Amino acid sequence: MSTAGLFLLIAVAVGVATFILWPLISTPNNSAKNQIPLSAPSSLAALQADRAAILTTLRDLDFDFETGKLIEEDYHRQREQLLMRGAEILRRIDALEADEIETAVAAKRRKPTIKPQ
Repeated sequence: MSTAGLFLLIAVAVGVATFILWPLISTPNNSAKNQIPLSAPSSLAALQADRAAILTTLRDLDFDFETGKLIEEDYHRQREQLLMRGAEILRRIDALEADEIETAVAAKRRKPTIKPQ
């Protein structure tokens, strides 16, 4: 076997090993799979992305429960946590949107109107 062939074989083996072991390396435990961090994003887009992630996780959780991959106790606990996080994100979205509306209304009120003569 040539040297180039040996390097190619090693590169492929490292790539395959990384692909197979990546889920074990990237998540230290399985309970973190359904944990969505509730940071304090300041933009509406970030909050909406968090909301979409929670909805996707809830859908996946429901599917896992329906197919028998989760026991009922774990399902209810994880679903309750996700619903609480989702409610908090919706509160933040509502507050941010209300602030944006109030700012727009205040700007409109400050704008002088020209009366026709």
